[in-house]
Amino acid sequence: EDCKDSNAQASVRTSLNEQCAALIRNAESSDPDIKTVRSMKGEFIEMPLVYPNPKKTPGSTSMLYGRIMWSNVGADGRLYVPKEKRPVVIVVHTAVGQQEDFITWRMKSLAANGYVALAVDIFGTPHAIWDPKLGKEIRAPLYENRKLMVDRLKAGIKAASEQVVQADVSRLAIIGFCFGGMVALDTVKSCRFPHIKVASSFHGILDAHPLYNRNEEKLAKFGEVQTKALVFHGGSDPFISKENKEAFRRQMDSLGIPWQMREFHGVKHAFTRPEKITETDFANGFGYNEEAATQSWEETIALLKQTFDGL
Repeated sequence: EDCKDSNAQASVRTSLNEQCAALIRNAESSDPDIKTVRSMKGEFIEMPLVYPNPKKTPGSTSMLYGRIMWSNVGADGRLYVPKEKRPVVIVVHTAVGQQEDFITWRMKSLAANGYVALAVDIFGTPHAIWDPKLGKEIRAPLYENRKLMVDRLKAGIKAASEQVVQADVSRLAIIGFCFGGMVALDTVKSCRFPHIKVASSFHGILDAHPLYNRNEEKLAKFGEVQTKALVFHGGSDPFISKENKEAFRRQMDSLGIPWQMREFHGVKHAFTRPEKITETDFANGFGYNEEAATQSWEETIALLKQTFDGL
């Protein structure tokens, strides 16, 4: 059965439907790092992170609803003391919000690798949004004011630093998927986050918003961007035009950001999502690709380890 929404309202569901949930849960249960932690009787500790929304927009509330996760055991066998500080990897959600099974899986994988996983909320909604019309209404004011997305992300970092003793926000990385890839890249291009050392965008929206054009005054204030950025892109992603991709390249280069793009030939949008396997998905430009999903994730984890080991 196609993974089609059977309920047009936002709800407490954490996947589009049970078929999609089962595919994501299967991917999580097969994740080698998560399996290693569980084999050692390790635990994943998750807590909600509710904090003020810096600015309400239509469809949002006055609060933001993130969550945070870590493990007491690393996949490398390391045992962590309860209050030991660790690098924080910010996870930015797709167009449905952070309260979904796919984000939970990625948080667990990061936690298994020794990081505090911080799933920020960019929408200001307590549940995932499965109604496309409602989702567009919530995202519209964010596209109009791209700075607001980065402001909401910054609020999540602040909340983590204040509420979670394990979160070392002087050692930050950020990853994002689809919509979240755009937010992750905007965050880097804003030049406002010198503590973010690594950024990865998975099938993110690529463009060159003028808000993030090179600004000498801003660069003088914040310094050159030192974040190492990885951009993973499907070569057959129909949602990113050639013109936008080239404009994105030029903007990143103009900012002096050390970045690399991995473009997977013939790969569609949402290639990391194991539930995107139906004919309807393929016809609409979506498609899971195991090779691209595995390679992009392994490269990201390798860069995180290279950057944070010993720090």
